Amino acid sequence: MRFVKAFLIPAILSAALAQTHADLAQVQTVYVLPMGSGMDQFLANRLIKAGVFRVVADPQLADAVLTEHLGERFEERLKELYPNEDQEKAAAKPSEDAKDEETRAEQLERERIKELKEMFRPKSSSWNRGKGTYFLVDRRSKHVIWSVYQRPKDMRASELDKAAERIVKQLKRDKEENRKGR
Repeated sequence: MRFVKAFLIPAILSAALAQTHADLAQVQTVYVLPMGSGMDQFLANRLIKAGVFRVVADPQLADAVLTEHLGERFEERLKELYPNEDQEKAAAKPSEDAKDEETRAEQLERERIKELKEMFRPKSSSWNRGKGTYFLVDRRSKHVIWSVYQRPKDMRASELDKAAERIVKQLKRDKEENRKGR
């Protein structure tokens, strides 16, 4: 039993950690989504200074996205940033059936339902932001490849910058450990 505790458990945990950050070493460029209290600006600054990733202003150039939110709103934002080309082509080119009056009525109904859903969708507020958990999400697979919890003591610029520094240091350590583990 001591053997299990002393040797196997740490080995299993380190293997799990390596798997969690498996794609981290492959990330070269990152797009930082807007965050509460301007934390995105502090993180972008620290990422650039530490040389962990190239921070890009064009999401199309990013390997990964750094965000403080996951869930439906985040998924919608990803769809806006990275629309599926097949869906764009289908939307831009009306089908032959669209000429049919019944099909037009169905399309109008779908559009109206979409508008109503948008009207009644809960709006996010900055009060809901900045809880201190940050996620690095692979742009193509949509997998979370890294996360950290680092809440600033308060919302002063100096504290936000210190928290951003700690986040980037942890990210850099994890990225270097990932490279060594490969």
